[in-house]
Amino acid sequence: MSIPRGGGNLQLWGARQQEVCVPPSNPSAPHQSTALYLVSRPLPKNVSTIQFEIISRDQGWGNPHDGLWSWFEVSILGSLAEQTTAEFHDLSDPAHVRPTPEEFGELIQDQGLYFKDIPSRTTQSSSQVSMTIIANAIRRHWQHHALTWRRGSDDETADHFLDLLEEGDRLCIWARAQAWHLGQLTSSKEMLMS
Repeated sequence: MSIPRGGGNLQLWGARQQEVCVPPSNPSAPHQSTALYLVSRPLPKNVSTIQFEIISRDQGWGNPHDGLWSWFEVSILGSLAEQTTAEFHDLSDPAHVRPTPEEFGELIQDQGLYFKDIPSRTTQSSSQVSMTIIANAIRRHWQHHALTWRRGSDDETADHFLDLLEEGDRLCIWARAQAWHLGQLTSSKEMLMS
């Protein structure tokens, strides 16, 4: 399916519409929670544009000054074999919520995939397997977030990230929260590519 957005024909490469709460329960101490929210189908050769569309909200009473916030990250997953048929069925299962993306390594490997390293110059974070794509403003109302990375734009991060992609890779979206009792709700995400 081609969708004319952002000045070009982008194809839907992954979508999910399901409300997810991160963290799934009320912890007794501040901590990070990471939900595996969406894994794309295998990417084609020469991806030139990626557009992330996310609708989310926080419960509305936390703030970054109190150490409470939420955000979204992306990882690149490579295939361990040429014909990998990874299936992530019930992503609402509590097994798909852990403190950090790195702690999903075994689950990812069980699907015939592995995390590809993202150089620190690209991520600008301490993680080598994921990078922030969208940070939430803490609001009670649903927010629409859109981020487009286009090859050859003035965005070095976009160019570095797109250069890492190879045919057959998959993109993985993580919904994350640093929280005590903060709930981030995500209702839908889409990844569009050309």
